[in-house]
Amino acid sequence: MKLEDTNNELGAGKYALLLTGELLQDTDKLANPQIRAAIQILEQAGLIEYGPPSSREEFFVLKLKDLFTRTGLMAYAAAAMSTMPDYAKEVQALADRASVMHPGFKIPD
Repeated sequence: MKLEDTNNELGAGKYALLLTGELLQDTDKLANPQIRAAIQILEQAGLIEYGPPSSREEFFVLKLKDLFTRTGLMAYAAAAMSTMPDYAKEVQALADRASVMHPGFKIPD
């Protein structure tokens, strides 16, 4: 297994983030019919996964700029090393760019 890289038409990895917190806090954006239509199109195409708590698809996103991400990624890489060493090395490379090493470093809010 390998991490998804950015060698694709979008120049993006496997996932993108829809900032639902930002959307819910900005009533103008939430009421904007174009934004609502765009979200509906993506939902209907099965391209948005919300991952509600205790659901089968629950998730927790870590941004590399977050103070605590490096530690979490290092533990993840260590856990994967014995069975998936190539994958573990890719995760470790992410850890090496995370937290205080990231140009956008910040304390989580």
